[in-house]
Amino acid sequence: MRTLDATSAPPEDLVGRYDIVHIRLFLSVIRDGNPLPFLDHCLKFSSQEVISNGREYDSHRFKVLCAEGCQAPNIEQYIRRVRDDMSTQWIRELPTLFKDKGLEILAVDSRDKHEWQRRSYMETISVLVEEYAAHFSDLHEASGQGDVERQLARGIYAEVKQGSSFTQGHQVVVGRKGVHVEREG
Repeated sequence: MRTLDATSAPPEDLVGRYDIVHIRLFLSVIRDGNPLPFLDHCLKFSSQEVISNGREYDSHRFKVLCAEGCQAPNIEQYIRRVRDDMSTQWIRELPTLFKDKGLEILAVDSRDKHEWQRRSYMETISVLVEEYAAHFSDLHEASGQGDVERQLARGIYAEVKQGSSFTQGHQVVVGRKGVHVEREG
């Protein structure tokens, strides 16, 4: 087992070594809105006949859900922060990006979380915000930022207990390498 940097080319001994490469949640390493260098590196791991699967959450498809007349300011604040921190416009372009890299598209699935998943997912989000506060904000950010994060986590959890949540669309793209792409013009 090795730890590799997704922003760098793979070591030579791993190039073409794997039949299947599963790429998931690489939105967390892409900060400039350009996934192409990362995608190039990941595809180098694959042998000629590979299926690459990208599943990414699209923060621009977030939508707050709550009962009529209800408000969820903490959930809305979390969504704004995620949208500000990540450029995810490219996620909707994954099928085109895969095609441009010579992959044959086998499947594209774009959907929101199922209703039965939302509560547990939202409870997980509030725990993640608390962990973020403890392990990042307290150590690396301005004094008091961890307390702000913990207050946000408590607010999210309280809104979830009242039935609020948000949808978070995701997209899965499955492609096969080794297909020659004809270019027009």
